Amino acid sequence: MDRLNDILAGTFPGASLVVKDQALGYRRKQDLFILLGEAFGDDDSDLSGPFVVKIGSKERLEKERQGWDRCRPPGLKHGSKA
Repeated sequence: MDRLNDILAGTFPGASLVVKDQALGYRRKQDLFILLGEAFGDDDSDLSGPFVVKIGSKERLEKERQGWDRCRPPGLKHGSKA
């Protein structure tokens, strides 16, 4: 649990995060966690609001991000944070 807290604190510096749910899909995937949460910052910064946070190996997440970048709808500027 400490590792998860460290990852989330590094992802949302200066904000509080409430994890609402864990998305499992059709089956559990080893070493991949998909969390649905809400971040609360001091102001209306980009770190406040609802988020989907994926935690896994760098290689797995990079491959998924590259796939998303290839099929991203034109004009959509958010949805991928390296």
